Amino acid sequence: MTNLSVSKNGIAWLLGITALCTFTHAFAQGGEKAKDSKTPTVMATQRDASVNVKTNTREMTIEGEVVDTWCYCSGVMGDGRGEKHKKCARLCVGGGVTAGILADDGTLYIAAKHQGYKGCAGLLLPYVAERVKAKGWLAERGGCKVLKITSVERVTKSQK
Repeated sequence: MTNLSVSKNGIAWLLGITALCTFTHAFAQGGEKAKDSKTPTVMATQRDASVNVKTNTREMTIEGEVVDTWCYCSGVMGDGRGEKHKKCARLCVGGGVTAGILADDGTLYIAAKHQGYKGCAGLLLPYVAERVKAKGWLAERGGCKVLKITSVERVTKSQK
């Protein structure tokens, strides 16, 4: 067991530093600073005040095949889709590769789960290499299409 001894001077020094940090933090959070400050908090508040609509998203329903985006986009495993690629795609998506939905027109939608921070592996893994109908919110930027999925269901042949 280690014996720690602290002198009275050491405690006084530590308390002084703590008080200084607390004062500095309180001042930075509002104290006497000017309103045109360029702190990240003030800049974000000014930016967000003018935004009242999510202009880069829209509701959408798509149909297509669930693919693992790496094999499909890179071509390292052939065309990276279909029944012949199902085993590989299940391993990839189950192992963390981002899943996507490949629409009939060739558009690849990157899948994002509606309830964040868990990814889409669990949501789309049961449907890999199968056709699905997915509903959600589409966001597009720089040629990338991301679908934040709110619901997904298997499309049977009779539904096509």
